[in-house]
Amino acid sequence: MTSPEQLRRLRRLLEVLNAPLDFEGSVEWRREVADAARALTGADSAAFALPWDEAQPIATFDIDPQSIQDFVERFAALDTGHLRRMELGLEVFGQSQVYPADFEETELYRDFVLKYRIHHGVGVAVDDAEGSVWFAVYRDRPDPRFEARTLPLLELALPAFKAGLATIRAMHRRQAGLAAMLDQLREPLLLCDAAGRPLHANTALVRALEADPERDVLRRALQTAADVLASLIRAPGKTRSPIAIPGERTVRTRSDEYRVRASLVGEDVVARERGILVALEPTSVAFPRAARLRERFGLTRREAEIALLLAQGRKTADIARDLVISRHTVRRHTENVLRKLGVPSRAAVAARILHP
Repeated sequence: MTSPEQLRRLRRLLEVLNAPLDFEGSVEWRREVADAARALTGADSAAFALPWDEAQPIATFDIDPQSIQDFVERFAALDTGHLRRMELGLEVFGQSQVYPADFEETELYRDFVLKYRIHHGVGVAVDDAEGSVWFAVYRDRPDPRFEARTLPLLELALPAFKAGLATIRAMHRRQAGLAAMLDQLREPLLLCDAAGRPLHANTALVRALEADPERDVLRRALQTAADVLASLIRAPGKTRSPIAIPGERTVRTRSDEYRVRASLVGEDVVARERGILVALEPTSVAFPRAARLRERFGLTRREAEIALLLAQGRKTADIARDLVISRHTVRRHTENVLRKLGVPSRAAVAARILHP
């Protein structure tokens, strides 16, 4: 018989599984899933594996962190449980289903399960070309009834797990596509999530950091810019829009002076669908002459002038004032410049004209 308290805990697990985007990142989501699953099943510990999370592919909760290192280095080759699970086609599985009857006599049990007190694992797994995603709950002592109690509860959670996983996978693919696009740009760029945590440094940024001996100073400046904008996102009463006005600061090292610009980007006004893009721009850049730009890109004289000003980060109003033309004219020339240079935005102009 399911008690009202169990129903409440089951509802909580289903809600968390279905809403990964309600959390600031995959680790936070996995932590909440583990907490909810442990509360529902009466488990003592849990683990949640997400293979494409490079920073933390296997997150553990109330399990000795050393256990993961030991498992990878020594016991993974001895663990045939996941192969048996896949062979049987199990999406919800218990220890007794995937390990042999003499499991308690194996080295894996004696030197790993007993040592780290990870007994009677019961989990949920989904497999595809990107790898196996799973979470499992454990008891810290022998409890033969645990598996029988837990399997039907996790069966109920399986559809919600698949739904939440589909959302996470879709976001991961979008981020991977965006990272690939950023790698094609010549401007050094750092992509962060809405909480300011780094997601991807493009190739140009990696090279820029490698070239400056004081790269740690630049890393801190990039992170500070992301953190400041993230704090504005979280601040109550702030107007949110898909693209916010960039914030800028200047950072000096012994090698160069840089302008750091952070802006909010994304397709949706919901914060969890957005990210922060931080650009690192050396201020001592020697741009090519206007005549060279006209020859290389087929620009008119005025378009070449505006291209150079755009590359310096000048805004429409400033360009209009300097060239004594209207803002409308500046915008029209800007559209032509972007089209002829083959770049998606004003921010990409500098990198395009600086590199062949």
